[in-house]
Amino acid sequence: MAFWRSPLSELEPALKALARGEYEVAFALLESAAQRPRRGEVQAIYRLHLAALYALYGQDGLENGALELRAAARADPTVVQQSLYQALYWEFAAYRGDPVAEVKRGLKGVSALEDSVAGYHAACALLAVGAPKSAARMLEKVDAATLPTHLDWRRWSRLGQAHQKLGAFDRAVMAYRSAVAQSAGVEREAERLNLASCQLELGDAEGALATLAEVDDRLLSENEDCAIKRYLLGRVHVDQGNPNLALEHLRAGHLVEGVSDMTAFSLAYVTGQALTALSRYDEAVEVFGRAIELSDGENRTVALHEQAFALIETERFEEARDILEEVLSDPGYAHRADGFVDLADVLFKLGEFEQAEKVAMRALDLEAVAAACLCLGNIAFEYFRLEEAAAWYEKAASAGPKGSPDWVAAQQMLADVFAQFGPSAAERLLRHAEAAIEHTDPSSDWHLTLTRYIEMARARLGGGSRLLN
Repeated sequence: MAFWRSPLSELEPALKALARGEYEVAFALLESAAQRPRRGEVQAIYRLHLAALYALYGQDGLENGALELRAAARADPTVVQQSLYQALYWEFAAYRGDPVAEVKRGLKGVSALEDSVAGYHAACALLAVGAPKSAARMLEKVDAATLPTHLDWRRWSRLGQAHQKLGAFDRAVMAYRSAVAQSAGVEREAERLNLASCQLELGDAEGALATLAEVDDRLLSENEDCAIKRYLLGRVHVDQGNPNLALEHLRAGHLVEGVSDMTAFSLAYVTGQALTALSRYDEAVEVFGRAIELSDGENRTVALHEQAFALIETERFEEARDILEEVLSDPGYAHRADGFVDLADVLFKLGEFEQAEKVAMRALDLEAVAAACLCLGNIAFEYFRLEEAAAWYEKAASAGPKGSPDWVAAQQMLADVFAQFGPSAAERLLRHAEAAIEHTDPSSDWHLTLTRYIEMARARLGGGSRLLN
């Protein structure tokens, strides 16, 4: 992009300053150029580029960016027909909170193929109104070869954000890798944090840890980024089964001042998970309470569900029931089936068997088969309906993979049921007790019970594995 001996020649040094990350220099150059006496259409272009520079700051650039757009239109009313003007107008509208339908309609005339810079800003507008699929399509049409250097890595970053919001974390990781490779300084460190976050979503804790190890703390420009790094390290170590180490990082994150509610929520939520992993359930209940206060939407529902689990572990069943009922009042919650299972278990523990059975059937309808069948088996067992209990436990065992918690629990309960049947069920008792004990912790009460069942079954079978005639 060359402007030498052109009325727009002062754009070139501003773009070079942006490529070096010298934003204050770029602002000064563009403001100086816009204030000089010159033709209206030239002044308008400088104002337009100033507005685009403010747009890089997102919500924080809204007020000044909108002022520059209006100044551009005053200098040359025809500038409003340019794609870049329209893209910026709707980007600022998106930051103001305009509806997604209006923003999409306003951007219909913007073509990323014809104007790559306008396409980039249009995609930012679409991301801001929660239209990541449309944003990704726009960004994929942008010709990187025609983008200024300072927007090239940003295009990858926005593409990563779009894929992240769509749950396409593998594609987000690829985009963020490119953003890391093409950015520098504080911006590169922020992109590394984005990359590590998506690696965690893919279950790649080792990859996330390696990415976070590359982050230069000295270049983290904001307190927010420092806290986010600590949160991500906390998540990594929770995932890797190191809750004590996770708590060390999370405590450091909590000490950072001035973080957003979202980051504070994330720190509290993962702290609660670490405390739960350490069986410090009372503390977890309290910390999840702080997370709930900081959250809204699905984040709040997820935190409520985690708090309910911690309450169940402390046998505060009535409190857990109330919270689970609130969890299930969210019609959009992605884990409603698990919520119904947990509520059924709580009702069972409270002795409300009929209600527990109804709730477990709701969970079964939502295809939480193994867990729901376990609960229904427990209810039948409580009423000493042994054949029915066995049928539910058999269904639970067949629904879960061998060695999974639900499969093990089903095998344990099947052994418990067949122990009640007497010598006629000795073969089945032995089969299920041996299957269960293979996956049961030797330190648990169940291990001792299963050992006795195996001895009992073998005695009934005369020391073999089949009933004696």
